[in-house]
Amino acid sequence: MAESKYVVDGLLSGLASGILAGIITYIELPSPDEVLKMLADQYSGLGVDWNNIKPLISLLLLLSPIIIVFFSLFLGAVFGALYELISRRMKLSDIVSAAITGLSFTLLLVGPNLLLGSSSDKILLNTVWGTEYTIVLLGLCILRSRGVIG
Repeated sequence: MAESKYVVDGLLSGLASGILAGIITYIELPSPDEVLKMLADQYSGLGVDWNNIKPLISLLLLLSPIIIVFFSLFLGAVFGALYELISRRMKLSDIVSAAITGLSFTLLLVGPNLLLGSSSDKILLNTVWGTEYTIVLLGLCILRSRGVIG
């Protein structure tokens, strides 16, 4: 169990943003048939019967939003620790530390996509994901500072 309020706030922010990112991902997912068609078109010279892996593709597509939530929880914990480090070691206010942490989270998600020239949909999804993390983290920080939550 996490004892640090910073890590707990990071986990809660990661959970909230991961759920939203998972929902958006699920809505935008291609069907297994579309994935099979893309594979067949791209790797037509291999002579593989792609229909044999349709159940696996269906399972992976179904699991991808859940994987995003768990990945976001992990990142939330890591960035919660970063939030604590910034706040305590740099002696910045919790709100400034939360904003820096949220910006770092968003840059980690969006930066590689920008550098590698990913699709605008992927960049937008990661921007929404990081922005929601930041908003929830700042909201929790404000609620703590006002004594609404412990």
